[in-house]
Amino acid sequence: MEAIHLKTPLILSRTLSNRVGVRTYLKLDNLQPTGSFKVRGMGVATQRAKIDQDCTSLVSSSGGNAGLATAYCGQQLGMRTTVVLPETATDLAKRKIASLGAEVVVRGGHWAESNAFAETLVEESRSSGGSKAVLIHPFDMPDLWEGHSTLVDEVREQLPEGVTPSAIFASVGGGGLLMGILQGVKRAGWREDVKVVPCETFGANALALSLERNERAEIAITSLAKSLGADKIGSEILAECLDGGYDIEPIVVTDEEAVGACLKFALDHGMLVEPACGASMAPLYYHGDRVRKLCGGGGDGRCIVVEVCGGGAFNSIEMLQ
Repeated sequence: MEAIHLKTPLILSRTLSNRVGVRTYLKLDNLQPTGSFKVRGMGVATQRAKIDQDCTSLVSSSGGNAGLATAYCGQQLGMRTTVVLPETATDLAKRKIASLGAEVVVRGGHWAESNAFAETLVEESRSSGGSKAVLIHPFDMPDLWEGHSTLVDEVREQLPEGVTPSAIFASVGGGGLLMGILQGVKRAGWREDVKVVPCETFGANALALSLERNERAEIAITSLAKSLGADKIGSEILAECLDGGYDIEPIVVTDEEAVGACLKFALDHGMLVEPACGASMAPLYYHGDRVRKLCGGGGDGRCIVVEVCGGGAFNSIEMLQ
């Protein structure tokens, strides 16, 4: 089964390395065909739906990136695809998803309502005896996690020989990317050596609150980083965080810091990402002392990896400003 996602570059950012005082590598998943890491997991999930479940059509619920990745995978596999978007979705998101041949349905005031309607579409397709549809969840599916874990496999191959990162920084919404990273870290034998740093914005910080309370927290989404807008973390994902023996240290930043990080990153590296991605870079731009501290300082060949998860497909400098 040939992967639908690309093996993306891992580059050393001298600008961020100098700024933080720790060698900083960027995993450029913003260069995936749909502009985000989502195609890693969606690729595995859609291929298995077609091969293992004899699926003939795909249904996705998404605020943008997951829907775009599902539409792309459906196009690559020649499968009918329906993407259910909330009313808050931008016209740009609707156009881009439709341009890949997917049917776009707008339903619900927020993602949870859109997802409930997507589940109804799948149930109706099965009861009618028509096309066999499968729901591709945006973050809470084992096949997704397996696909997302490939980024850690690539990082391990791409780092200089003998180098293990002190920490991996990644943005967190519902937790699918985080779960993939945890699985990849475990497979690499890094669980005790590599700190995983989930990054969120205030108003979308369900994971940080859940870890603080040691139970699943549900929040009202108020953050501008809409791609992080899951009101609660996946239950299996949280259980893995709490009981899996990982070194996890969440960081929560402000919307202003996330957006500012996007603008600074565009100036420093000539690439545009969305505020959800900016959350994972904001600690480096605004909280360098904390980054150095959690890495144990910048000496002894220490380095960090930042997952540049993407999102520029639905973004512009004007929108950020």
